[in-house]
Amino acid sequence: METLSLVTHESPDADANAAIFVYLKAVGIDVWDVILNRINTQIVFVPHGERWLQKNENEKVLHFDTGGLCDYISNFDHHGPAENEPSATQAVANAFPFLQKDKAIMKLCERINEIDSGGRVRKKQTDYSAKEQTNLINLAKKFNSEKRRDVKVFVVKQKELQDYLEIMSNFELENDEISSLDKMNFGLISLETWYQKQNGQLDQIPKWDSPEGQLFLRCLYVFVKMQVENKTPYDYYKNEIINLCYEAKFGDKQNIGLNTLLWQNKNHPRHGKLFSIIAKFCNLYCSPAGRIDTDVEFFAQHMKKLIKSEDLEIVSLYPGPWSILRLFPDIGQIPMLTLIRYLLGCFKSWSNKIIGNDKIAELLGQNQIVKINGVKTLLLPETTIRSGYLRYKLRRHRGNIGVDLIISKHLWPKSGKTNLAITKLTSIDDKWEINGFTELVNEIISEVGEDKSPFLHSEKFVIYAEEIIAFDKLVDLAQKTIYFLPKIEKTVLVNNEGC
Repeated sequence: METLSLVTHESPDADANAAIFVYLKAVGIDVWDVILNRINTQIVFVPHGERWLQKNENEKVLHFDTGGLCDYISNFDHHGPAENEPSATQAVANAFPFLQKDKAIMKLCERINEIDSGGRVRKKQTDYSAKEQTNLINLAKKFNSEKRRDVKVFVVKQKELQDYLEIMSNFELENDEISSLDKMNFGLISLETWYQKQNGQLDQIPKWDSPEGQLFLRCLYVFVKMQVENKTPYDYYKNEIINLCYEAKFGDKQNIGLNTLLWQNKNHPRHGKLFSIIAKFCNLYCSPAGRIDTDVEFFAQHMKKLIKSEDLEIVSLYPGPWSILRLFPDIGQIPMLTLIRYLLGCFKSWSNKIIGNDKIAELLGQNQIVKINGVKTLLLPETTIRSGYLRYKLRRHRGNIGVDLIISKHLWPKSGKTNLAITKLTSIDDKWEINGFTELVNEIISEVGEDKSPFLHSEKFVIYAEEIIAFDKLVDLAQKTIYFLPKIEKTVLVNNEGC
């Protein structure tokens, strides 16, 4: 019997996740069959830039987002020689032209292209003018700032797809926080739930007193308990997690056990802010009267009348993990343990988003920012925060901190592994770009010898490797090679066509 091996890089991002999802849809393989190991298909993870070698003639190997090769048959990528594609997800979609008729898949490709093309694909302009869109956003900001509101109004694009992207982006704040397989599977569950909702197969949000709502609250109880005890799902046996879910006490109207736990830990030194947000969520979710802020809803309805675009939505954003509720899967398709672990993983991702800004601010305060030949560089001699998360957060807030480059040493607490990373934060809109990476790699090879593994090199964002050279020496070599040059305009891809 043939084994199908779907290969992508370790610590898969949204593009790797979405590329495999789109491929499964294209060839008619049920996502749940893959997640639950019901068929002879496996998802395999390799270091960035490496490949999986076929084990025997009965194994069919496909590579997604692994670097440098795209033949639209067994390799789907957008790095290096494959740069004519804006994302691996788009490469898969282009290999199966009939997918152009699937509106949900096309929406997914569009968003992945925007976030993973290295700035080569600009965000699609909605059919609403930029000026009118800005006016709407300013109206919402003014309304939100008038008084301290728990519920705010936002102008957003494709909210539920944004929920998925934020969950995928925040699964790993620190190294060793989640396994690559769990991250892939939880992402596939989120995408499958979103896809089913796009096609009208699932309700939008489960009610608090439904079986789904009750399980959601029980899992939230387990998540809070784990935060208090500084544990993760990996610290428990399978049955222990299920038992924890059912030890929560429920009253007629809301989760008494969860509220008691939150009250007891409201001044928790590390998680007090997080628990306060969860308490507000419980009050809103479990109480029909408290869930509706008539003032906010009236304003939101007014804003909706001003929108003339199918791409934009007006969303009343309530405090707490509502994004996870919106991506609550079909309870009839997923075993209880898998569902519980998925929800706990999503809660952790949501909490990472809450505490991530504080962690980044703490890093910025403790570490040195220097100029290397005019390039403003953040030096991180030691951190457990994942390099991809640093890039994700600091690129979003680059205007506030002004950093162009990060040189960092990353630790994996469980394995003791370390690696080095040099990460560019510049964007397509910058008039200058950072150069000298090829020269830097050559200097490193000269320093450590040809027999040592050189840095893996990606012009898009980052070069990285195991710690083959001391951190201070790497900074010295960067000072010899890294520099700014005026940017040469590159083609901006939209739907795989230059413009």
